[in-house]
Amino acid sequence: MTAPLDLIGGTPLLAPSNLRIAGGADLLLKLEGFNASGSVKARPALNMIRAAQARGDLPPGRPVVEPSSGNLGLALAMVCGWLGIECHLVVDPRMTAYSRHVMQMYGATVHQVDQPDEKGSWQGSRLARARQVVEELGALLLLQYSNPDNAAAHESLTANEIIGQLGGRVPEVCVVGVSTGGQISGLGRAFRAAGLPTEMVAVDVQGSSIFGGDYQAYRLRGLGLSWWPGNLDGEVLTRAYRVPERLAFTTARVLARREQIVSGGAAGAVLSVALREASLLGPENLVLAIVAERGDRYLGQFYQSAWRIEHDLDEDLNEASWLAKCLDLRPLDGQWRAKQPS
Repeated sequence: MTAPLDLIGGTPLLAPSNLRIAGGADLLLKLEGFNASGSVKARPALNMIRAAQARGDLPPGRPVVEPSSGNLGLALAMVCGWLGIECHLVVDPRMTAYSRHVMQMYGATVHQVDQPDEKGSWQGSRLARARQVVEELGALLLLQYSNPDNAAAHESLTANEIIGQLGGRVPEVCVVGVSTGGQISGLGRAFRAAGLPTEMVAVDVQGSSIFGGDYQAYRLRGLGLSWWPGNLDGEVLTRAYRVPERLAFTTARVLARREQIVSGGAAGAVLSVALREASLLGPENLVLAIVAERGDRYLGQFYQSAWRIEHDLDEDLNEASWLAKCLDLRPLDGQWRAKQPS
């Protein structure tokens, strides 16, 4: 008999048929939306809970708190619901109605902040409120941004899964979106330990200040922060990109149209960079891109023209000009490496 938590992991690799660069590298997509709860975040959610239980940090009856309006919140609500753990999630107004309803259906208590912090960051505001809830309840704050069990889930499980699926083929490039940094850091360390020369390419969204610059508000979910997260290991990164959210949303729509894969805007950003990277290599090479989530939770947002127009993010699906914008992306200069805390 299969339990919901048994449906975490084992996600497929897909070679897209209609998204290829002529003369460029092969492209493989790791479809993490096939995890229970619909995203890659199911992996660290389960690992953080199991590790906390093993250490004695999460005895029976102690609640869990996490500041998350998105995929980690959904995954944590699912894991805690199945294991009978009281779960409190701190969200912000940008979250989708879908995500709020599903979190509550899983049994989580949802706390909403209504103002960003002094930098304009909703993540910072959510974190401050989460710390208050921890004090009020005597709860455990998992804090995915710096919790090493986040990255460990990918270093010990996701990476081995990918290596096994590739059957001996080695990707020249692995393209991963960055917010907490857990996935790209865990994968990068595991690939390095296995002797793979794979270059790890980080993808962020314009407006985020993870890699430097001033933080500016953006609508895309699943990428970016206003600080360098503790889980992000700059030593494993080869280069980093920032993608305009308008382009990310357009690429996600192209993916749905050409490959019938409905994903999130973060996946659109990752795929935009993956196409750029594939164009720099030959057909004997391989680019692996992580598609982190399903897009059903965004059907009322960037997949709707009215929403895009309201937020000045609309763009015609002219696929020739769209591809040119992907191929025109350039990595950030190396100064971002100085941003990592020592």
